[in-house]
Amino acid sequence: MLKSDVGDARRLRLVSLHEMVSLDPNTRLSDSSAATPVLKLICPNLVRLDHEMQIQPELASAWRVSDDQCVYRFILREGLRFHDGSAVDARSVVWNFERILDSRTGSVLPRDFEPLRAVRALNDHEVVFELHRPWPAFLHHLAGRCHLVADTALQPCGAGAFRLVEWVRGSHLRLQRFADYWNADDIHVDELLVTWAPDGGARTRLIESGDFDVMEVVPAAEAGRLRDAGLAAITHARSSTRLTLAMNCRRPPFDDPERRRAVARALDRQALVERYAGPHGRATSAVWGEDHAPVPAEAARPAGDRSSAAGGSEILQGVMTRVSPMPAVAGDVGAMLEPLGLRLDMRGYDDPPWWPMVYCDTDWQIAFQGMGTRAHADMLFSREFCTGGSFNSTGYSNPALDELVAQARHAVDPVERDRLYAAAQEILARDVPVIVLYGSDTLAGTRPGVSGFRAHPLSYWDLAGVRVDDAGLSATRKT
Repeated sequence: MLKSDVGDARRLRLVSLHEMVSLDPNTRLSDSSAATPVLKLICPNLVRLDHEMQIQPELASAWRVSDDQCVYRFILREGLRFHDGSAVDARSVVWNFERILDSRTGSVLPRDFEPLRAVRALNDHEVVFELHRPWPAFLHHLAGRCHLVADTALQPCGAGAFRLVEWVRGSHLRLQRFADYWNADDIHVDELLVTWAPDGGARTRLIESGDFDVMEVVPAAEAGRLRDAGLAAITHARSSTRLTLAMNCRRPPFDDPERRRAVARALDRQALVERYAGPHGRATSAVWGEDHAPVPAEAARPAGDRSSAAGGSEILQGVMTRVSPMPAVAGDVGAMLEPLGLRLDMRGYDDPPWWPMVYCDTDWQIAFQGMGTRAHADMLFSREFCTGGSFNSTGYSNPALDELVAQARHAVDPVERDRLYAAAQEILARDVPVIVLYGSDTLAGTRPGVSGFRAHPLSYWDLAGVRVDDAGLSATRKT
């Protein structure tokens, strides 16, 4: 049984998909879908994204943008404190960005913040960001995987609603309410206990037993039954999450775009979405938003043309995370590729270390990967598909796409920006470095007696206004 420093007072048990590698903010190892929701509670930034994906004030109470959209002036809230008691002032914001942009910190953010020219403190409560050129995605980058922390070696130490008090690797995280948070009156949970359940069956059993308060990801195939049985209230949000099949463009056979296109044509993605996402999923070839271009329809080369031996099969070295439903999806995709003379030799990994030590740092030919949520298309395209992008593990490179994404980054007119991203997606649909198997909504669940929790499009855990009634306070999570 897990003991609590605050007794049974207002404890919330949240079951997440999987453990993170690191919680050191703004570093490569913490730039993940597992660490980000936790870091958002501990060390938020000047602004945040609400459930409607609108920018809202967070540690800044207000901001102004110059007419040329190259200068952002933020006003910090009065009396802000980090968890170590130090003041959150303009100089601490400047220090954070000096640290983020220093190549020695191991961050992927310097490339994201390439348009940033300078950060200056005007006084204790006002900080100015100067850009080389207009950059409409700037606020979304602040609200995304970028965090403000105190100048201390003990991290994470932020100014968020909760502070980290315990991390037992392989078991749980324990966070406690921070009384000096600027919006503390709207936080009704004293302690947050985070555990992990990568397997969909395990998540379903936790819901059936009532041994949870919030389930980060409810298995889509079970959501209706669990809701109808009164075991969980289901909350969902439209999301940019995609389950993808990535192909290594640097080595055979997928250094040949035609081989990648043949794989794309062989897959019945509608069957995959129906089997694994149901009404909360969609078959799509778009990496962002709605479809802009179909999968190329040219006839596939006969499988025998490229088999490794006459009448034989070509064996592909594949990797995947063991987080469900990935292993089952990989099995179905493997069966769909057999008529092409392709056979998958898969290796499954726990997550961590799937990201980044396996997906980014090892050699493979084909990989099943969840393309995580992004706050803005600028992040997705520049990280995943531009030459040398921090998440571009396929090695894909196309100068025409790089140029479109660079133009879109500074396009002030949203119609023109959408046109540029649509053109970029048309290139991706032809080149197919990754195949979107299906898109899915964020699908979360809450135990009866928990109120106020809503699924977030970015899978953040917004606990403002969330309450747990007395019926669940005495329950503890068995480990």
